[in-house]
Amino acid sequence: MVAVNVALVAGERSRRRNPADPWVAPTLLGAAFDSGDIPSAERLLAEMNEEIAPPFYIQSTIPDLRRSLSLLSDTKTSAALAAILAGFQRLLDPNGTVLALAGRRIDAEGADERRFPPPGTKLW
Repeated sequence: MVAVNVALVAGERSRRRNPADPWVAPTLLGAAFDSGDIPSAERLLAEMNEEIAPPFYIQSTIPDLRRSLSLLSDTKTSAALAAILAGFQRLLDPNGTVLALAGRRIDAEGADERRFPPPGTKLW
């Protein structure tokens, strides 16, 4: 927690000295995640929504935010920060990501035509 507080102070100081520094907001967001500070994380995400960050800054920050989430023990804080992380990831692709899987499902019990698995096949 001491390191997080030092990072917060340094990040805020850096922001005052150079408001255009593109690394300040992602760094402060990481510190907010590390400390479980939901209001600061929400505020920083809102700022980053207004000032579109280059994809590199977002992509390089996401693994750190995920790591911070994995270290939190409070489920309410984790859930809130996970939602913020989802919003942060949407900065890369506002339309979201689609995952498609293809394959065959096992036929329903009592299906008229048995196609998969072939009759007599033992699944497990």
